[in-house]
Amino acid sequence: SLDVRSPVGLTGVAIDCRMAFTVSQEEDSAATVELAMSYEPQSALGRIVVPVLWVDNWLALNVLLPFALASPLDRFRRLMGGLYGSAGIGHFLDCVVGPSTLLTQAGLQPFAALGPAAQAAALGWCAVGPAAFILSLRGGKAADAGLVAYGFLEVGCAVLVEAAGGGHAVLAPAAAVQAVIAASWIYSRSTAVEA
Repeated sequence: SLDVRSPVGLTGVAIDCRMAFTVSQEEDSAATVELAMSYEPQSALGRIVVPVLWVDNWLALNVLLPFALASPLDRFRRLMGGLYGSAGIGHFLDCVVGPSTLLTQAGLQPFAALGPAAQAAALGWCAVGPAAFILSLRGGKAADAGLVAYGFLEVGCAVLVEAAGGGHAVLAPAAAVQAVIAASWIYSRSTAVEA
């Protein structure tokens, strides 16, 4: 545990400030950090700042600390999971609600005019993005499986687009992006091993 005290506090705002951190870990589980904070308010600002401090402390313990302690590979997994999740949602909205810009730029018809098999492939591509995000939250091999699934489906859809005669070269750019992502994963993994 760590107990940080400041009897003087912040002049005119608070005195007797205390932050007590308790770190615990049960066998074969992640460590948990608990924070107990107290102070004696000396002004209206000292009284109204409680919700801000609560949010600040929650973010520090639940977002920033785990991210700072994560290996480069885990940070990469979370980053790509978030990007793939956002892309999947964006592609879904473009296909189903919007003008199907991505499909028409690839030389295909808008989503509504596609056949059932092509619509299923497009929706599968959209769904694998959020799935990759969810798996990235689990970390490890589950996160890797989500990233690999997204990459294979993206390249697979590019193969289908070119086979359908969309008229635009989409396979090479899709494969190049996935090659860069794979190289980044390898680099992140080697950095984690060396650290």
